[in-house]
Amino acid sequence: MFSSMLPGFAISKGLKLGANIAKIIGAGTKVANTIDQVTITALSTISEAASEAHGVQQRVRQDLASKVARGEMTQAMAGQKAAEAARNDFLLNGLILLGPNALESKWFFGNATKSAEKNVLSKIIDDAGNIISDTGPVTKNLIAKKMLKKAGVGIAMEGLWEENAQLAAENMTVNSAEGKGENSINQFFTNMKDNFGTTEGQMSMFLGGLMGGLGGVIGGFREGKAEKKAIAKAQIHLTGVSAAYTADLKNTV
Repeated sequence: MFSSMLPGFAISKGLKLGANIAKIIGAGTKVANTIDQVTITALSTISEAASEAHGVQQRVRQDLASKVARGEMTQAMAGQKAAEAARNDFLLNGLILLGPNALESKWFFGNATKSAEKNVLSKIIDDAGNIISDTGPVTKNLIAKKMLKKAGVGIAMEGLWEENAQLAAENMTVNSAEGKGENSINQFFTNMKDNFGTTEGQMSMFLGGLMGGLGGVIGGFREGKAEKKAIAKAQIHLTGVSAAYTADLKNTV
């Protein structure tokens, strides 16, 4: 998860890809940040998908070694089947990982302040259009609630989806290469369902859920902290504007 994003983060920030491209096309920091996010997501997805595909290739080679030893298959044929399985697994993992990696990239490296500012007005202005003088009830446990909410999303995303889908893809591509099954959407979802009943599947989803929950906690903390700060800043600003406007009205009367 986080570790798979570090190379993309290092390359994007080290080379200042977002800032340099934005400068060339005459765009601002928002575009630069978007370019960095896309770069981190793409590189982390490619890196993790390649790692999964390599594992599949090694597994097929190992499983077919006995057939090669018995003369039932040549080494070249075994290598070809392993390569095809790795290719299929890489493509599947690209689809599986893209969404979760994009969200986690935003959690870890996104501009939390910009995201927080979008939700500020509804927290400091009531339904009658008046400035809420006491935002304590609004900001109380705000960070904890954000952390809890995103932890739930992370558990579902990493455990129930990503790790489950990756294991389903691995078993499907391996079995297909070894003549024990086929590559199909029905088989993929059947494997995902079957994973809930196997020790390997349960353990993969459990560990994935732990990592996803941790990622959600980090993302929730960043967002909650930024939103709490933005609320306080906006309240001070609007209170000052309101006071100045009231004073001007008094002076004109």
